[in-house]
Amino acid sequence: MPHFKIWHFPPELTDGQRQRLAAALETVAVDVFGTSPNAVSVDEIAVPEDAWKVDVFDVEIGPRHEGLVRKPGYSM
Repeated sequence: MPHFKIWHFPPELTDGQRQRLAAALETVAVDVFGTSPNAVSVDEIAVPEDAWKVDVFDVEIGPRHEGLVRKPGYSM
């Protein structure tokens, strides 16, 4: 049951972009996890740049930095 949660700066994605993102993540999840496409869920959230540190970095990235599979090339 992989669930992807994608935070990004605005602008909001179009419906087409959301569908392409979800389809790409679904393809990867099915390949890597060997799961059914019906088991994959994707959430996409636009976060204003001035809120990134407090809402995303300090909550999701910073505390888990050492355990991240892919670390960002920036720090805050």
